Amino acid sequence: MREPRSPAPPRLSRLVPKEEPLECALMRSPRELPRHYRTSSLDRGQRNYYLKNLPDAASIASGDTLIPDTEPEVIEELWEHIREGLERSMSPKESRIPTKSFVDRKKREPEGEQDNKSKTRSGAPSETSLLHSTQIGDPSTDITPASSAKIRKASPYDKDFREQILIPRGIIIVERRNISVWNHFQTKEPDQDRISFYKDKGSKHTDIWLTADDSFLKGVAHEYICMVDGNMCEAEFATYAKETLFRRDKRMLTRQFGDFRAWKTDRMLELVAKPNERSFNCWESPPVIESDHSLKKYDFDIRPDCAYWLSLRAFNADYVSKVRQWAFVIKRRITCPYLFIEFKKDEKDPSSAENRVAAAASLALYNRFNLRIARTEQAGRSLDQINVENIRVYGITFQGASFVVWCIQPNLRQTACEWAGCTMTSVHHGDCDDPYDVKELTDWINEIHRWGLSVHGPNCENDIKICVSKGFGTKVSEFDERL
Repeated sequence: MREPRSPAPPRLSRLVPKEEPLECALMRSPRELPRHYRTSSLDRGQRNYYLKNLPDAASIASGDTLIPDTEPEVIEELWEHIREGLERSMSPKESRIPTKSFVDRKKREPEGEQDNKSKTRSGAPSETSLLHSTQIGDPSTDITPASSAKIRKASPYDKDFREQILIPRGIIIVERRNISVWNHFQTKEPDQDRISFYKDKGSKHTDIWLTADDSFLKGVAHEYICMVDGNMCEAEFATYAKETLFRRDKRMLTRQFGDFRAWKTDRMLELVAKPNERSFNCWESPPVIESDHSLKKYDFDIRPDCAYWLSLRAFNADYVSKVRQWAFVIKRRITCPYLFIEFKKDEKDPSSAENRVAAAASLALYNRFNLRIARTEQAGRSLDQINVENIRVYGITFQGASFVVWCIQPNLRQTACEWAGCTMTSVHHGDCDDPYDVKELTDWINEIHRWGLSVHGPNCENDIKICVSKGFGTKVSEFDERL
């Protein structure tokens, strides 16, 4: 049995000068040592250690070392034991990478014996034989090394997310110059108080509208300047924006809806809305349309920082239970989202926020497109007559005080009215530390909500009415069959 080793002594490099013998340095008191040898308690501890444990230090030559030699054989034996333990504990699927001991044993065994051991009792080759016979990238077999067999799920933070996930699905991100919000929506700038104007034109039952008073604009710009100068975290930027710019309506229980019908929004934070391909729930992931790309696995489980959905309280209670047959509904409350917001602390990597908005928006837009296809088929019309002018959603990305407004619209194949991806185009850039840019942002937010409640919502309701009426024979109020 090997005797226990004594602890390794501290280094003497700071106590013993090269030109002075070791025995002389150890016999001197701390006060007699040069200043650069007694600058810390560690130096005194080193000297006391050697005086206590090495009484015959004078017999040690000045060039000798006090650190014991390593034992390579013991170290190699220890590593061999660790390798064998890992090899035994790993499952067959995880143990495809050969250890050093495995390779050494294979080298020592004759070829015939290797072939015999590489077969199981049933005559099929074992996994070790497949490991040596299979080449990485060989399409003739499904057995691959563990590093390539387990494909890691893609993330919007990956540098190749657009090449692996977005582009194969026809999702394109395009940056362009700023355009006027009034030209984009074909509306006129209000000549009165913003809140009063949008309550009349959008919905008087919602409280999400923003004012354009100088005090409000300067106050927002001041807050962003303070957050940027203070180098505050992402949560501070996101919380302030949600409290000030992206407001929410008061919530109502579903059973309290009753006969009250009004177009309202539901602001949802980090909502889990993962597509489920195994059940018919009208919430499918955008399909891959480019097959010549190497794809990673991605399930479109986005959970955007902030999103606005339509409230179901605008639909008639007589057929609201049938809405989920044609559109995605969450907890009998919300459907058909139209605005997605993402926050990041700074502008070092804006692509991650853009990727998240692109994924969330494309998911919503694809299912909105499918609703229009179902409406067209239920109405007995040709798909060549489909109208996608008002089928779009919006997104806003923040990097600190900077923001970008995006419009996401579907692309159709030229030969047929089939989904061919979508284009996410920037329509406005700005900085929230400038009151003028804050005014531009508030106008975009107000107009997006007005469009969502007065155009997007009624269009979705009309499509659902046609599907419910034609598909189930349910009596509904008047609807517009024009495409």
